[in-house]
Amino acid sequence: GAVDLISRAIKIDDTVPNFHLNLGNALKYQGKLDGAIACYYHALRLSPDYFRAHNNLGVALTQQGKLELATRHLQAALRLSPAYPEAHLNLGKALQQQGRPDQAATHYREAVRLKPNYVEAYINLGAAMREMDDLDAAAASLHSAIQLDSSSKEARWNLSLVLLRAGNLTQGWVEYDWRLGNNHPSLIDYSPCWWDGSDLNGKTILIRAEQGIGDEILFAGLFPEVIAAAGHCIIECETRLVSLFSRSFPAATVIPRTHPVHPRATQPDIHFQSPAGSLARWLRPTLESFPAHAGYLVPDPARAALWKQRIQGLGQGPKIGICWRSMLRSADRSMHYTRLSQWGPILSVPGVTFVNLQYDDCRAELAEAEQRFGVKIHAWEDIDLRNDLDDAAALTAGLDLVISPTTAVAATAGALGIPVWELAPADDWATLGTNGSPWYPSMRIFPRQWDEQWDPVIEAAAHQLRRQFSGA
Repeated sequence: GAVDLISRAIKIDDTVPNFHLNLGNALKYQGKLDGAIACYYHALRLSPDYFRAHNNLGVALTQQGKLELATRHLQAALRLSPAYPEAHLNLGKALQQQGRPDQAATHYREAVRLKPNYVEAYINLGAAMREMDDLDAAAASLHSAIQLDSSSKEARWNLSLVLLRAGNLTQGWVEYDWRLGNNHPSLIDYSPCWWDGSDLNGKTILIRAEQGIGDEILFAGLFPEVIAAAGHCIIECETRLVSLFSRSFPAATVIPRTHPVHPRATQPDIHFQSPAGSLARWLRPTLESFPAHAGYLVPDPARAALWKQRIQGLGQGPKIGICWRSMLRSADRSMHYTRLSQWGPILSVPGVTFVNLQYDDCRAELAEAEQRFGVKIHAWEDIDLRNDLDDAAALTAGLDLVISPTTAVAATAGALGIPVWELAPADDWATLGTNGSPWYPSMRIFPRQWDEQWDPVIEAAAHQLRRQFSGA
C-alpha cells in the first residue's frame, strides 16, 4: 500500500527527494533491494547533500554485500551530519563485515555517545569487542544493552557467546537459551514440558534439531547420555542426517525435521522436549563434564570399507581430506573462511595425498589449484558430499587427517574421532575458554587472530604437516 501511494505522489511531483527516499524504504522492507537502491540514487541526484539518502543507500548496499561502496555512502552521510547516530551504527556494521572490528567499535561508541539509550549500538559494540577477543569490554557493552532492554534476545544471546568463550559455562548456557526467541519451533505446544535436567528414568524425551548441520553434529555428542538416562529418546534432525544418526544412536528413534512436524513428535507419550543445544546446560556444566570419547558417529561399515579401499588405492603416504570454506557465502562470513588459492604451503608438503571434501561445486577451484601448485586433489564424481552426508562420513572415516575451517566437514571428522585440524577464528565460542575443542578430543585448533590474515595460519598448519608426515 505504501509503495502504491508513494508512487502516485511521485507521478504528481517527481522532484521531491523525500518521496524517492520513502519509496526506497518501502521497497527495502519488501526485500526489493535493487529497486530501493535505484530510489536512493534518484533522491541523491535531486539532492546530493541528502544525508539520510546516503545512509539508507549504505544500508541497502551493505545488505547486498557491496561493502566498500556502502562505506563510502555512510561516510558521506556522516560528513554531512556528524551527529547522526544511526549512520555511525550502520558504518560500524559495514566496517565490521570487512574485518575491521576496531574501526567499527569506534563508530559504535560514537553512536551510544550521541544516543545513550541505543540498545542496538551497544549490542554491536559487544559483538565487535568479542571478535577482537576483548571479552571484558564485550560483556560490559552487552550488560549495558541488557540494562536498557532486559528482554533483548540479541543482547542476551551475544552475551552467552562471550561467557562461553570465557569459559563461564554455568551462566553462559543459561543465556544461550535466549537464541531461541519466542517463535522457535521448540516452543510449539505439542510436548508438555521443557526438560530442566530432571530425572529421565522411564520418561520419553524429544530432542529438537536446531541451527546448521555442523551444530547438529556437535550437539549430537550429548545424545548418548540422554539415551542412557531416558526411558526412550526421540531425536529430530535435518533429513540428510537421519541415516547417520539412526546407525549411531540405535536405541533412539530418529525422525527428520519436517514441516508440518513429523507425526512421531506429536504423540502423547512424550514427557519432555529440548532443543539439542539446550542439553548442554544440564550435561556440560564444566569442562570436566566433557567425555574423552573416540567418536560417537558410526559410518556405514560397507561404504566405509569401500572408501577405505579406494583411498588406499591412491598410493603411499597419508591421505588428508581438505575443505576450505562454507558453502554459504556472504560478505560477513567470507572473512571466516579461506580460499583454496591460499593453500599453497599445505598443498606443497611432499609425500601427502589430498582428497577433496569441499561439498559444493568447486571443480574450477580444484583445477586452478592443481595447475597452480602442481598437485592432484582427488575427487570422485559418484559421491554427493553435500546431500549424502552418510556417504561423506564413510569417506571421511577412511582418511588419516582432515584440515578444514569451522564447517560441518570439521565437525563430522571430530565426531567420527578422525584427527582434524580446524582453521578457526580465535574468538570461536565453542572452544569454551580453552586452546582446543572440548567437544572433539581429536581436534587441534589453528587460530586466526582478528587482525591477522589466513596466510600465517595456513603456514603454521603446513609446518606441522611437514613435521608430522614428512619429517621436515
